[in-house]
Order: sequence, then structure tokens, then C-alpha cells
Amino acid sequence: MNFTRILAPTALACALVAQPALAKAYPDGGVTGEEVAADLIAAGNTATVSKDSGGDPLIKTAFKFGTAEVNYYILFYGCKTGRCSSLQFVVSFDGDTSKVAEYNANKRFARAANPEGKTIRVTYDVDVERGANSEAIANCATRFSAIILDAVKTLG
Repeated sequence: MNFTRILAPTALACALVAQPALAKAYPDGGVTGEEVAADLIAAGNTATVSKDSGGDPLIKTAFKFGTAEVNYYILFYGCKTGRCSSLQFVVSFDGDTSKVAEYNANKRFARAANPEGKTIRVTYDVDVERGANSEAIANCATRFSAIILDAVKTLG
């Protein structure tokens, strides 16, 4: 019996059925504000691109939680020739600042700080200099949404 003749068509059929949607790859050097905004919108978020005081992209974005919209920002760093090598997802809210050190000790991806009074700032940094793609950007936004909800529950 020739297993190649039997298995080859089956393997091909499985590969075609199991093929995920292809992510859009971004060139080395990072991402642009417009690319990140498009990825956020494709994932069901809102996104508005503007510029920060240094001229780098700044995105105001939001995700739905029940009937509420939860707003946060994405800051861009290491920007050269229109592409930026890292992103920082940022949200600020009033909360219990006495829990910030404990929160940071138990979290891997996010960091909280309380630079002014009872306002807590939670950040999540992402390196996008090499290998970034649209799926990874959308995944970062989803992860940060979960980080925000956890931070508000823990620190709010």
C-alpha cells in the first residue's frame, strides 16, 4: 500500500482547512501610527491618531466593556523615518495607591505607578522593531484590555 498517495491529499486538505487568516507583516524598523490604528479598528476598537509634543504618533483608543467604552492611549517611541520601534499602552484612573507595590510584585507584563496623588497609571511596553504584524498588534490590544480590567479590579 502506498501511504504517500493516501496521506498527501489528506495532509493537503487539513492544511487548507486549518489555515488561519494571514497577518499583515510589518517591515523591520517598527510600525506607524496609521498601521496600529488600522489593526485596532479591525479588532473592534476605536482609534484616533494624532501627534505628541515631540511629533511622534499618539493614539487615543477604546474598547467596549458591557455598555461602557474604556479609553486608553498608545505612545510611540524610537521613531525614525516614519516607523517606531516600541509602543507603550497607557491608562490612568483613580484608585488605592497603597496597593501599587503589591500589584507590581504579582504582575509580569504591566506596571503601575502613582506619580500624582491617588491617580494610578498602568503601562504595558511592547517591542515592535522586528517581526511585528497586524495579529500581534491586535493581540497586544486585547492583552492590555484584560490588564486594564484586572488593574481596576485590583487597584480601583
